[in-house]
Amino acid sequence: MGFSEKVEAFSQAFERKARTDGSEYVVLRDGSPGWMANAIRSAHMGSSPCDTVFAMCQRVVDHLTGYDGDIYDALYELEADPYTHDLKQWLVNASDADAYVEEVMAGEGKQAYVWELLAEGQQRHLYAIGEHLIQAITEV
Repeated sequence: MGFSEKVEAFSQAFERKARTDGSEYVVLRDGSPGWMANAIRSAHMGSSPCDTVFAMCQRVVDHLTGYDGDIYDALYELEADPYTHDLKQWLVNASDADAYVEEVMAGEGKQAYVWELLAEGQQRHLYAIGEHLIQAITEV
């Protein structure tokens, strides 16, 4: 199975479930290959399992599905959420989100609006997740 086929299978393995309070979360379907769970574990980068990171994994994999060019070009085309509310949710729910925002603040040394810092931080988080997923998929 080539890289594209693995990405397609990975994309099909995600499903949304609902909690009793009506909130939704992303999981891998029962019976999914172990390499997919390992890839998601790697994408958590040592953090505890997190609904936000699971959803970001699905977002990255879905984005990579069907891409013909350089897979890293596809990854770096991903954009942060456009809505401030979603960026705030990411900051609150993703365990390492603050570290990505701090990296933007420290590395750039620029003045920016809060939502711009959040957006760039989230984008860096998406890239990091994507790099882990691509490596895990490539190693299968």
